[in-house]
Amino acid sequence: MASKQSSRERFPELYVPVSSHTDPHTRTRTVPMRVLCLGMPRADAYTFNRTGTAAMQKALESLGYKDCYHMFGVVANPPDIDMWHEAANAKYHGEGKEFEKADWDRLLGNCQAVCDLPAIAFSQELIQAYPDAKVILTIRDEDSWYDSMMKTVVPLAEPSTLSTLAPLDHVLLKKWFPMHRCVFAGVFENKRFERIGKRKFVEHYDMVRRLVPKERLLEYRVGDGWEKLCKFLEVPVPDYPFPVTNDTAAFGERGRVMVALAIRRLAMRLLPFMGAIVAVVFGIWIYSR
Repeated sequence: MASKQSSRERFPELYVPVSSHTDPHTRTRTVPMRVLCLGMPRADAYTFNRTGTAAMQKALESLGYKDCYHMFGVVANPPDIDMWHEAANAKYHGEGKEFEKADWDRLLGNCQAVCDLPAIAFSQELIQAYPDAKVILTIRDEDSWYDSMMKTVVPLAEPSTLSTLAPLDHVLLKKWFPMHRCVFAGVFENKRFERIGKRKFVEHYDMVRRLVPKERLLEYRVGDGWEKLCKFLEVPVPDYPFPVTNDTAAFGERGRVMVALAIRRLAMRLLPFMGAIVAVVFGIWIYSR
């Protein structure tokens, strides 16, 4: 029996050392942007159906599309968060200059494909910036998408104990929560998701269909498997199964690991102060004897 994978093996993006982080403002495009996967993200909490953005990321990378940018990319390189936040503030809140192709090339310069949030929040801009890229519009059932969002993404936009403590983690969470809320508020017009979510879902799909020429657009259900996808991308069909993921289960587990690592980082920051406090208390105790 195969041994259970460690959290480091399951979620390597959470363990990238700070010394390896790079400032996206200093990057340039090193590979062409070839695929924009712009369907709304969905995860299935109860089955291992092939429905999530993680499955599409794995599929595209296995077909040779270098570094398919997913929310995992934000976690792996937290300095990216600042630039996504800049883009969201400019587009949705009128703060700063809206991104042009040169800005997207810096942020996504090492990627040949994108999927998932936050990239989906800038679908129109990416379609315009990369007119030669093929566009995959992953089709979701509106009601099941809504339910999965309510279980995963929506709670992270609400006040919580974790978001209150996030500023204590200077590496990741301090930046991630404000960026996530900024993007979420922009996409859903600063309104309750319960009121506007399904309407924005429909508007998003209509917008992509309107902007992308039919010859560059594939409407695709992940359960369709390899053949339809590979025919559109003009690549050979693999001889191994299409990736299977359980995005919602992994979403929860990844969150728990993120919190544990944040607590560890905080403890390491506080350790010198705790040592000093213990020394002072011990000194007072000795002096008062």
